[in-house]
Amino acid sequence: MTLTDVHHKSQIIIDKLISLPEFLHSDVCLLYMPIHHEVDVTSLLQSGKKIVLPAVREGNLQLYSITSDSDLQQGAYGILEPREDCPLISPSDIQLAIIPALAFDAQGYRLGYGKGYYDKFLPQITTRKIGVAYEFQIIEQVQFPRETHDSPVEMIITEEQVRVCHD
Repeated sequence: MTLTDVHHKSQIIIDKLISLPEFLHSDVCLLYMPIHHEVDVTSLLQSGKKIVLPAVREGNLQLYSITSDSDLQQGAYGILEPREDCPLISPSDIQLAIIPALAFDAQGYRLGYGKGYYDKFLPQITTRKIGVAYEFQIIEQVQFPRETHDSPVEMIITEEQVRVCHD
């Protein structure tokens, strides 16, 4: 996809997301900093919500609250992440989690980049998890291999649909 495609499709996805009751009624939102043409959710940093971002620390994802771009630094794998002096946030404080993936299957299970950070982390999030992806990243005919710790998203938003996932 071109950067123009990424921007256009990301905006359609964000418009769908911000109209959902799950977003409207959440004060603390977990986001991510996009890489490799992932859905660009950075406009949500200005949403008025308390924004929480993950950072890789000692081989695990830790959550930090940020208030502006100045709270970000280049981190693991070249991804922007919160500075270590940002407030640490407990996974139990998250009211809505926006989750990226290389692909999602029809049941909401995700295929990531293979490092396992989200696989270990997502079971700690007990609130609504919403995946964001482009339509071509939804794989209908395949169920991804699952392990007992794998945690699906409950909903996937693409530029074409808002899909509720069921196992």
